Amino acid sequence: MKLANLKAKLPQLVVLLSIVALIGIRTAENGSDLRSKIASAPNTEVLACLKAILPEAASIESDGVEQWIVKDRNNGAIGKAVIAQQTTSKIIGYSGPVPLAILLDRNDKVTGVALLRNDETPEFVATVKEKGFLTQWNGLSASDAVAKSWDAVSGATYSSTAIGETVKQRLAEYSKASAVAQKASMKKIISYGSILLVLLYALAFYCFPKKLSRYRITLIVLSVGVLGVAYGSFLSIKLIGGWFIQGISLKNQIIFLTLAALAILLPFFFGKNFYCTYVCPFGASQELLGKLNPKKLELPKSVTGILARTRTKVMLIVLGIAIFGSTIDVTGAEPFTLFFFASASKGVVVMAVAFLLLSIAIPRAWCRFFCPTGALIDFFRKEAKDIFPKKVTFQTHLIALAVAAAAVLLFLASVIFA
Repeated sequence: MKLANLKAKLPQLVVLLSIVALIGIRTAENGSDLRSKIASAPNTEVLACLKAILPEAASIESDGVEQWIVKDRNNGAIGKAVIAQQTTSKIIGYSGPVPLAILLDRNDKVTGVALLRNDETPEFVATVKEKGFLTQWNGLSASDAVAKSWDAVSGATYSSTAIGETVKQRLAEYSKASAVAQKASMKKIISYGSILLVLLYALAFYCFPKKLSRYRITLIVLSVGVLGVAYGSFLSIKLIGGWFIQGISLKNQIIFLTLAALAILLPFFFGKNFYCTYVCPFGASQELLGKLNPKKLELPKSVTGILARTRTKVMLIVLGIAIFGSTIDVTGAEPFTLFFFASASKGVVVMAVAFLLLSIAIPRAWCRFFCPTGALIDFFRKEAKDIFPKKVTFQTHLIALAVAAAAVLLFLASVIFA
């Protein structure tokens, strides 16, 4: 492979270094300022969460850092609440930390776990609750709860993993059982190992595309099966936007960080797309279905000229909403949570199925015309002169922007009203 013309990519280098610096700052803050910022949920919020578990709870009284004595209406102690916010703020789910309250009875046995306000996707949180994930520690002593093994919830893998690790770490601190808390999970090792093997296989295709082309179908199946269905490991604007706000948890998001590093750095240095072509499970799903119909529909050049520039506009709109949109959840602006089928909204399922069916006639329609994550990655592949080519008219850009805005509104509306 030949190195790309790096001199022609100075603007991208500036943007990349700025992004790395910003995310690095946010990650550092996650261990200091963010910890103090998250540190104290209002007493009313904590009490409301505790009442959902223990209705007779009437008041709480501080019993040290992130610990409360729970009292009834007669001011009698009926339990203790251990809050997981400060010391667990580096444990990040899909979109950020998952602060929670752990209620213990007078014998230090868990009576319930309640989630405090967080930035996780509501559908993922709902799936975690519906599957009874929060109740599995009930009746266990603090030390037994730390030692308990658990399985992540299918359809909310990263959210449930973050919750489980938050409970384990906080109770380990409470019960001084940190040695047990750090015991490696064999299932986690297997999942990480499987994902890394697929990535290594994809790297082989990236380096030797012609020699391995006859085996591409195996890579497509592995991408869909392992990265998509089994482990839900994919990049998204929701995830990347969360890094701008929350930073990165190296402990919980090492796979995502690896994917992002390969997705951006390989195209930047070698000028060839890696993630979209060889890794993305949704792109692989489209390609797999596309094999059902060798004869593809050819769109007019005027249409493809506009649609080819729509993707970048979609990326700018969705990324802007993800970073500055506050309460607006952009998960539904991309079809990737289809792989978390149990927690995917009806709108996402409909959108994903529509693009999958469309790919039978139009190759990778989502990837080529609408994918904001792909557009962000492709920004680092192109040379500066290709980002805003002079031959493209202002009118084409304007129409593409209008199509992009309409598409984003449609995607988000389909999730809200589905």
